[in-house]
Amino acid sequence: MQFWKAKLSADPRPLLPESVRSREMEQAIAQWQAIFHGRPDWRSGKRPRTLNLAAASTQYLARLVCAELRVELGGSKRGKWLADAVNSQVLPQLPMAVQQAMAGGCVALKPYVQDGELRLEWLRADQFYPVELEASGQVSKAVFLSFVHEQKTDYLRAEFHRFEDGLYRISSCAFECDGNGCPKRPVNLDKIPQWADIPEEIAIENLEKPLFAIWRMPFANTVDGSAEAVSLYAAGAQTLEDIDRLYNDYCFEFLSARRKMILREDALRLRSDGSPVLPHSEQAEDVYLPLDLPGDSAPFGDYTPKIRENDYRNAMNQLLRLYEMQCGVSSGTFSLDEKGALTATEVLSQDRKTYYAVAEIQQQGRVALEDLVSAMDALCDLYGIGGEGDWKLNIQFGDSLFEDCGTEFERRRKLVEMGMKPELLLAWYFGKDEDEAAKMLAKEAKKDE
Repeated sequence: MQFWKAKLSADPRPLLPESVRSREMEQAIAQWQAIFHGRPDWRSGKRPRTLNLAAASTQYLARLVCAELRVELGGSKRGKWLADAVNSQVLPQLPMAVQQAMAGGCVALKPYVQDGELRLEWLRADQFYPVELEASGQVSKAVFLSFVHEQKTDYLRAEFHRFEDGLYRISSCAFECDGNGCPKRPVNLDKIPQWADIPEEIAIENLEKPLFAIWRMPFANTVDGSAEAVSLYAAGAQTLEDIDRLYNDYCFEFLSARRKMILREDALRLRSDGSPVLPHSEQAEDVYLPLDLPGDSAPFGDYTPKIRENDYRNAMNQLLRLYEMQCGVSSGTFSLDEKGALTATEVLSQDRKTYYAVAEIQQQGRVALEDLVSAMDALCDLYGIGGEGDWKLNIQFGDSLFEDCGTEFERRRKLVEMGMKPELLLAWYFGKDEDEAAKMLAKEAKKDE
């Protein structure tokens, strides 16, 4: 839906800048979001069920990515302020944001200030679009979109971020939307109470980075070959359709193979015209089946067809393994077996593909979090909040889900016994830098004196 290219009206304000996102990418993102929300285009009245494996698989990996994430900022009042904001506003929302990044290919993290406090807004891939895209995939100019429903009318606000003439500019405008969510005509921002205090134009000096960050997925773009990021299941959409079709057939087999009782007509009460009187309850209609049976047959008979459960299970496992391969995770991560789902540690002991996939996503996340904290620091300067002072960012994702930390600790302890500096062991164990670890050792040494 390229509404930013729509001809709105003869208004003196310029139209929104065009997106560099191709039509193929727009359609792909829309498809990925529909699959994620359980509304794939293959779902129909004939096949109403979906396993929604896209949501389950992205949730699983998002948990692995964020489970042990720690962000530390020290050294000053500003560092403590930023650390408190990250821990209270960013980290609680991050698993959901990362899950959406896996679904749509990326997510935008946009900090803002409200009532003197830092807040975080995150937007899905279909809630913003790039205006300028670097070869590395980094977004340098972008338009962010938000909707509100006010007095039975939908309104769209667009916020355009870019560097221009040595300044960082943010332009905001609002539109009244039609029934399809497309902008119909421009309106003033102060017409909508939620946007009344937002200026139409802001120009900021001395900024080096944008006031937003993009957490993108580390997968090659197979949609249009551009630098835009793609979904975790971009290569597995057809397999997800096959899985849902098989799941619908499986459920139908259970439904159609329910136990039935075969009755001779003379085992039922007859009407005056000789027709049998069938039970009226819905359950009985499924259980009783009048047939014209020979007179020497038993009046009651049981009909319970055999369900091809093993056949369906084997077929489902084959599709699940194919989906695992397409997502780049270990075989057995989502597959069915007699013991149930495997834990992450069990999976990684057999195959490290999941570990590498998570590590690559975390690498992209480290870049995004560094950009996010930098943007939050810039907002502190602009609004005069958060105190002063330098800070040092330390991001630790942790890997105890994949590694035996006890074994690794013993290995490093033996290195210390062989002459390695003990502060290196403490730095690894507590997620500190070497200087902080040395201070910890000195402090403990003073206690022993």
